[in-house]
Amino acid sequence: MQLRANPFRPDKPIDNFEQFAGRAHELTVLIRSMFNTGHGNARHMIVTGPRGIGKSSFINQIHSVTDNGDDVLAKLGIDAGDFRFQFPVFKCRARKAFSTEQVVSSLLEAMPTKISAENIRGIVGDFVSRW
Repeated sequence: MQLRANPFRPDKPIDNFEQFAGRAHELTVLIRSMFNTGHGNARHMIVTGPRGIGKSSFINQIHSVTDNGDDVLAKLGIDAGDFRFQFPVFKCRARKAFSTEQVVSSLLEAMPTKISAENIRGIVGDFVSRW
């Protein structure tokens, strides 16, 4: 047996869908959720987990879908018709010690300034506190 170095590292998330493996079902669930949201049936998802399991790589694939999803959708065998997944995706590197307000503040910092901070703080804060 020839030993080979593991090319995947927690500090180097995968951008290329060809190298992304093992989360097709979860990715499909999130894509379905975004599709339903785009049709008036809002769904919210938070990606969580321990360091190094591929959260950032997963979110990179979602970014790919929201930028130009045709490649990823085709590879997953998803036909969305004419629907375009034009959603903003925000990242927050939360830690166990983070309060709800810290998570909300981090998300607010990533959002465009055109959105009312008070409005979003109420919506996101309520969602995060229930979660």
